Amino acid sequence: MSDSLVEVFVNPLIFFGSEFRPNGLTPQDTPIHSWMGFLCAPGTPSDVPALVDRYNEVSVEKYLLQAAPNEQRLLDRLIWPLRHAKGSYVLGNYLGSIALCGLVAEMSSILAFDMRNELGEEPEWSEPRQIALFGSAFEKLGQERRVKILKELGIIDASAVMHFEAIRLLRRKYLHLWSSDHESLAADAVKCVGAAIPIVVAVLGISFDQGKLMLKPEVLKYLTKHGVASAA
Repeated sequence: MSDSLVEVFVNPLIFFGSEFRPNGLTPQDTPIHSWMGFLCAPGTPSDVPALVDRYNEVSVEKYLLQAAPNEQRLLDRLIWPLRHAKGSYVLGNYLGSIALCGLVAEMSSILAFDMRNELGEEPEWSEPRQIALFGSAFEKLGQERRVKILKELGIIDASAVMHFEAIRLLRRKYLHLWSSDHESLAADAVKCVGAAIPIVVAVLGISFDQGKLMLKPEVLKYLTKHGVASAA
């Protein structure tokens, strides 16, 4: 077999210059602009104007999510992943942004079911009943099936279904199919963020009335159960 010539990207996973420092990097070796060059996707400008431009491109939430309950599970599973999705876009990590929006969508669907399930004194659907009705515990179902169940049970409306489906299809396109090209990757990442935010708003029932944060009754019950909300 004859030799072939192949172009390579040398040391694609390391901080530039660290290969010459066998004892590791030091703060003196790594000014912030160098870190931004490493953190941003290769070929993506890492100067401040470029970062600002990408932040503005992905800041599509407008006034939808001005506040969120300060409950650790909600923050860890919904709010901070949304923030990281925006941050990933700013860094040019558009795949990461889409993946995080997929995470938010899945966690939102599970939370929506669990909150409705626990609205009464006893769970409406025990795990054995979930298995009998759905073929599996709700949490372990595929996302497409979860969304169909939520819609059938009247837990989410047609608008939420549309947002869930948009994220699911884009996530599948980029995270599961080798054949998909990346020509519209950045624009699709913005679409995912733009769909994930109203999902969270809808599941939590976030709205404002004369400056007061309004939430769904099942959300308030959940927060009260976890010691975050109490009667005024």
